[in-house]
Amino acid sequence: MKSEIGSSLPASHIEYAQRDEELFTAYLAWRSSVLDGGVIPRYQKLLMVVALCTAQKNIDPLRLYAETARSQGASAQELKEALRVGVLFSGGAGIDAASHVAHLLDESWKP
Repeated sequence: MKSEIGSSLPASHIEYAQRDEELFTAYLAWRSSVLDGGVIPRYQKLLMVVALCTAQKNIDPLRLYAETARSQGASAQELKEALRVGVLFSGGAGIDAASHVAHLLDESWKP
């Protein structure tokens, strides 16, 4: 995860990994298998996560995954469409969450 997000793991992840290293190692392997395997490209799977986080109004993960998706090849338009799906399925309330990543909709954004 550290190589993916460009920073150290969140403190909560580190704390849990220290308490249950076996499970955390298995989780990371499972996560990699889901995101890196299959026919859907990784960045598109990350856009799915963006839509889910937007709908759930889960801002911190939304910021993380929106930036990660852009840095791994998602265009500003693709991100915009994922945000729109999340806003739609939140009944509109996800627009507040989407506003926290509006800067990533600029085509000139660089990681």
